[in-house]
Formats: sequence, structure tokens, C-alpha cells
Amino acid sequence: MADITHYYRLDHKKDEHPIRCFWVAEVPSATSESGYEVVGCVALDCSSKSDGLMIGELRRLFVLPAHRKRGIGTMLTRTVISYAKENKVSLLQLETTNFQPVAREMYNRLGWFHHSTYRE
Repeated sequence: MADITHYYRLDHKKDEHPIRCFWVAEVPSATSESGYEVVGCVALDCSSKSDGLMIGELRRLFVLPAHRKRGIGTMLTRTVISYAKENKVSLLQLETTNFQPVAREMYNRLGWFHHSTYRE
């Protein structure tokens, strides 16, 4: 993450790099120089399989605790899903743990289902 701009390239389509995108959610802020405060983020990392299918992983979903339960996580997740569909990602997956029950509830509400469990 030392070079986020290089890792999450905006020009991935032009030179056939894998899709890697990063989004942030902002809210108006009277204390910020820009007038906005970043309160959440999410990433999409994709890779191509040997059969040509594009597999995507929703990653780094985070919303500041003071801004949770306001639909921000849902909005960020739907943004990734929409972008993946538009870019013909064949399979979209994510990893989470049993230590994140609120996140798991949100994923279930959005139609995600539990596939397998890693030892935690």
C-alpha cells in the first residue's frame, strides 16, 4: 500500500493490466481543508484465469465506526458489484471472518453467500 496510485491504476484497460480499483466515500466536513472527510473505502482486485475468465475480489471494505449503519458500506459494495458487471468480471468473491458479524450480515442482505470457512 506504499504506492496506492501505482497499484490501483486508472489506466488498466489501455495496457491490459489487471483491474484494480479503489473507491472512497466522503461526507461534508467543516473541519477539513477540502470540505470533505473520507469515511469509508473499498477496493476491487481482479485477475485473469488461464481460460480467460476474470475473477474479482472485493477487498478493504471499511467504514469509520462513527459513520456505520448509514448505508455507506452498502453503497461501496454496490459500487464494486456494478463496476465488476460493467467490466465483465465472471466471478466476484470476498473473504471475511466470524469476527465481523455486522459485515457478514450486510453481505448476506446484498445476496452474497457463504462458500467455505478458513480456520480463524
